[in-house]
Amino acid sequence: EQDAAVQTGDGEKQASCRVLFLYGDGALVWPAQFLRGSYPLSGEGRGVAISSALADALWGSVEAVGQTLTLKGADCQVWGVFREDSLLLLAQDTPDSEAFYDHMVLPTEEGGVESARSLLNRYGFYGAALTDLPLFTWALTALAGLPGLVLGLGLLLHLLRRGYLLRRSPVLLARYLPPALVGAGAVLWAMGPAEELPGRLLPTRWSDFDFWTALAGELRKEIGAVFSHAPFLRELRFWGMAGLCVLLSLGALLLTVLWGERARPGSLAGWWWGCVFVLGCTFFFALTMEGGGGVAVPRGLWLLPGLKLTVEGCLLCHEKSLYTEGRRERHEETENGAERGELPVR
Repeated sequence: EQDAAVQTGDGEKQASCRVLFLYGDGALVWPAQFLRGSYPLSGEGRGVAISSALADALWGSVEAVGQTLTLKGADCQVWGVFREDSLLLLAQDTPDSEAFYDHMVLPTEEGGVESARSLLNRYGFYGAALTDLPLFTWALTALAGLPGLVLGLGLLLHLLRRGYLLRRSPVLLARYLPPALVGAGAVLWAMGPAEELPGRLLPTRWSDFDFWTALAGELRKEIGAVFSHAPFLRELRFWGMAGLCVLLSLGALLLTVLWGERARPGSLAGWWWGCVFVLGCTFFFALTMEGGGGVAVPRGLWLLPGLKLTVEGCLLCHEKSLYTEGRRERHEETENGAERGELPVR
């Protein structure tokens, strides 16, 4: 419900807020970061959870657990306060309620969409439109990991290229390989393990070439269904964050490519300030996202930029050492030739 009127138990303060009525596990319907308390238990018709903004509007503080408020003429008890900038209230329904719910969130740890469809058919919900949010979440996670993947693969290619250039000099290659292998191992560890493919993306038979066509058609229908019906609050929140994730990921990928081509620390001070700058940007990003419920920053985002600067700096020092050694060898050959009277000394 939009613009529902609520007031404190004593009637001194009132506010207009959005109310999300639910029955079941509140964490599945509206995942939130709780500052105080928790969700009301399933079937607890008089239990509510409120946003920090609503708690501040009614009581001027987030210390509102145990307080009483009035919603639609009924007294309710506050079970928890979660972080949210908008005025929002989560209200649990009672088992004997006759209210009509047009959305359900089904937890399917195994089986995915097929398990959910089987469960719905068992209880008579035939032809229900399903949206595979875990699959879309996996796709967004993979997209968000592209900048780190590009940065890590670029570093590995630089290390391989330097080894390929030294292939005609076994001595120099033998001296280069140990630190190069250590650097490659550090890059692979920072990149982390590969994301596991969801079972829905794996065909039962690899010879089933129609599998991908059918899957693309199913996903197209699911995405179309999202925009063809009135979305509920959790979908609005999910797709809004999904759009932001796509924009940030593509922007980060572009910046990573541009920065990766130009990041060449020429000194220890340049390496130090580069690492400090990148870590500061990462920390600022994580801090700003904290207000929206937080964000899981993978270790690659923390470590790969610093490793990039370290590896590039080591390769630059290695290149300078090869250049210096080559000049010294040519100088020795010139002196030996001059002693034998073959070349003039200038």
